[in-house]
Amino acid sequence: MAKILVIQFRNDDASKEREQKRFNVCFALGELEYVNACSAEFAWDNPQKLLQSKGAVILGGSADFYLSRHGQNKEMDEALMRVEKLINYLFQEDFPTLGVCFGHQTIAHFLGVKIEHHDNLPEAGAVEVKLMPAGRKSLLFADLPENFLVQMTHKDYVSEVPQNCTLLGSTAKCPIAAIGYKTNIFGVQFHPELDWEENKKFVTEINQTYNSPDTHFADSPLAPKILKNFLLIANKCNRF
Repeated sequence: MAKILVIQFRNDDASKEREQKRFNVCFALGELEYVNACSAEFAWDNPQKLLQSKGAVILGGSADFYLSRHGQNKEMDEALMRVEKLINYLFQEDFPTLGVCFGHQTIAHFLGVKIEHHDNLPEAGAVEVKLMPAGRKSLLFADLPENFLVQMTHKDYVSEVPQNCTLLGSTAKCPIAAIGYKTNIFGVQFHPELDWEENKKFVTEINQTYNSPDTHFADSPLAPKILKNFLLIANKCNRF
């Protein structure tokens, strides 16, 4: 069974704990290990050491940073510099990787794609994602219908599909909601780990700037299947 390294991009303890709580619900005890890109204490210059005994990587979200403001936020820029060597290694090895929200944007950023910000067009709550033909064939979305609900909370968007990558899914507001970057590397703009109650609390109580008149909240019971599929992909690669 692959052990997964979850890389967080959060400098607030409460935010880190919320994310860990949601991922812990979706995986078995002991399957996850967390590191924080905002901390210099980890072996960022030695990807092989960082990935020792790991079979997969999840690049998590961020309630603290907007990647569209790259070059304007010192703490975020330092975190990106820390993970750059690791991201390069993941691509070199086609190491099983799933980018979630900010993590998805981070992968695209390192492939030279501009991340755009739409402050007046937040996408939050329960949103229907539509799988493209390639998405319907992807192992990441195995046994999922063409359309299903996911949890969204973002204002930054990946502006284009990177060269030699594949569009897997879209939403009404987010044309690039899921990408196949390599055979074993994926990114999704939405949060497959998040349930609707946690999302509603975040949008209506913790950060109301994501709320908008068209935001609605509903359960997304199929979305966690993506994490199970990702684990199956990692186990087939037998990298641990």
